[in-house]
Amino acid sequence: MLASASRSMAGGLVSNFGTMTKPYHAGRAASGGIEAVRLAMRGMTAAPDALEHHAGFLNAISPGGRLDLERSAERLGTDLRILESGLSIKQYPICYATHRVIDGVLDIARRERLDAEEVDAVRAQVGRTQASMLRNHAPQTGLEAKFSLEFAVASSLVAREVGLAQLTDAFVGRPEIQRTMKKVTTTTVDTSCPVEPMFAFADRVQIKLRDGRTIDTGDIRFARGNAQLPLTVDELKRKFMDCVSGARDVDAQQTYRQLAELDSMSDVRTLTASHR
Repeated sequence: MLASASRSMAGGLVSNFGTMTKPYHAGRAASGGIEAVRLAMRGMTAAPDALEHHAGFLNAISPGGRLDLERSAERLGTDLRILESGLSIKQYPICYATHRVIDGVLDIARRERLDAEEVDAVRAQVGRTQASMLRNHAPQTGLEAKFSLEFAVASSLVAREVGLAQLTDAFVGRPEIQRTMKKVTTTTVDTSCPVEPMFAFADRVQIKLRDGRTIDTGDIRFARGNAQLPLTVDELKRKFMDCVSGARDVDAQQTYRQLAELDSMSDVRTLTASHR
């Protein structure tokens, strides 16, 4: 286990998805960035061409040598990608590769008022890259469940929710969750999305019921929260409330109201008044 975690210190490994080391990736990157800035401020030096040198960073991470060293970097830091792509918000606190499927299953479960025991089988179609990230097919812990399409479907059917309250070892271990996960099969496609290149052009879910009916979502193009399908005001508030549900020192309602009016706030320090 120590060796597996230490290898991720050199760069995040997908093989560590669903473990404590996955969120450590982000923390380690942030820590490294802060450390580098502080060292530079104190006079630590490095090669000025460490990026583009033939034995530098770019060649190290591109063994095939597919580098663009000619294009000017004058616009670096001035052209913001977010202005082109728009703001996307991750609605569910598990791997984004599951989100289209979750939307599809939740829509059916709520519309048909389905009980998980009425479901005989679920077939989910996703892209190959998505499936490769969702490596945990029979998760036993909340961490493992974050990278499990089977859990995403089961939680959607059993709880009709996929939130922080469902990402506990106790919830994942519930008999009805474990039974429902076994009903899920995954198929993959090679098509790619021009907006989200790591994803299939569309995902799809078919739910077969014990009464013989099959309910098909059809193509699910974007997950709710994608810039192409923004969250509603109510959905955004629900997401925020879920995120702060464990923060006992925060007045969630007041903080949300203040953040919703941030563009007209004269002093952001007033946000601290939301803390008890």
